[in-house]
Amino acid sequence: MKKFSPHLLEQKSASFDAVIFKNSYLNIPETLFYTIEIDLKDFSFENNLIATTIALNFIRLDITKLKDLENKTFEFPINPFEGYIDGSIYLFDVHNPFDVKKIEFKEWKNGSMDAILHYDIDFEYENTGYEKIVDQELHVSLDRGILSIDPEILSTENFSSNKAKQFVSEFVSIEDYEEPEITTGQVIFKMRRD
Repeated sequence: MKKFSPHLLEQKSASFDAVIFKNSYLNIPETLFYTIEIDLKDFSFENNLIATTIALNFIRLDITKLKDLENKTFEFPINPFEGYIDGSIYLFDVHNPFDVKKIEFKEWKNGSMDAILHYDIDFEYENTGYEKIVDQELHVSLDRGILSIDPEILSTENFSSNKAKQFVSEFVSIEDYEEPEITTGQVIFKMRRD
C-alpha cells in the first residue's frame, strides 16, 4: 500500500463553533455540541492540486464558559464508541474518517486559541490504496465562531431575543455571546472575541 504524508496537512484557517442540536429520529435530545472546521492550505499530491477541509462534528466538551477550555486536554473514543468525534477529510475522491483521539487546548488570545489535535486517518476505510496513518499531531489556531440553534428546536418564526438567550443560558454562559440574530433561517449567537 502507498503512504500519504501527514506533513502535507497545514491549516489555512479554522473555526470553533457550537450548535444546539436535536434529532428525534436518532433519539438525540437537545444537546450542545461543538464543531471544528479546518480549511487546509492547498497542496500538491501525485501531480494534483488538492483543496480540502477537515470537518469535526459532534464534539462533546464538559464546559459552560469558553474560558473553561484553556490549558485543558480532552480525550475521545474512536467511532463507533459513544462520545466519538465525527471527523472526516475528503481525499482521493472519497470520505476518509479523521479520528481525533485527543485535543489539547491552550489559551484564548484575541478570540483565537491554539490547539493540538491527536489523530488517525483511516485511508483504508474506502480502499484508497493508501495506508492508514496513526498517532499524528496537527497544530491549529481556532477562531471563535458562532453558536447556532437547530431550527427544529427554536424556529425563526416568533423570534424573541429574550427567549433565545434564556434557552441558550441553559447550556452555556450567555456572557460569552453577542446578541442573537437570524441568519440563513437559523437563530445564531456570535461568540465574543474577548
